[in-house]
Amino acid sequence: MEQQPNYYQDPNQQQNYYPPQQPQMTWENVINDHIAKTRGWMMFMGVFFIIYAALTTIVSFGVGIIVAWIPFILGLFLINGANRAKSFLMTGSQSDLADYHKQVKNFFLTSGILMIVSLALMVIAIIIALAVGLNYSNMNFSRGFNF
Repeated sequence: MEQQPNYYQDPNQQQNYYPPQQPQMTWENVINDHIAKTRGWMMFMGVFFIIYAALTTIVSFGVGIIVAWIPFILGLFLINGANRAKSFLMTGSQSDLADYHKQVKNFFLTSGILMIVSLALMVIAIIIALAVGLNYSNMNFSRGFNF
């Protein structure tokens, strides 16, 4: 007579309640994953900056080119960085990874310098506005403007 299989658990048998663990990701895989996820956003923002620069120039009838070159350059940094990231992900070349980081560094360096210059210009504008406001605060404007 053939023995039937036992489908019941033996209560004395030790159970393994821990699920099987996922394989650990190496730091190279983590970096590649982060670069792959940010590459699309870098390309989007780069194209957005270039379109913004073009629209600023067009709407201002060419006068906006005085300041529109700044977002244009920032857009180029981002697009070049996204292209270097794509190249790195395809080939694994360390020189592409270095070029990617160089483009990101240039973007943040330029953005930081622009932020510092903007803050300095805001402080100067506030000082000038206060000086002009205090100068005209004691004038009587009910007679009109007599300069």
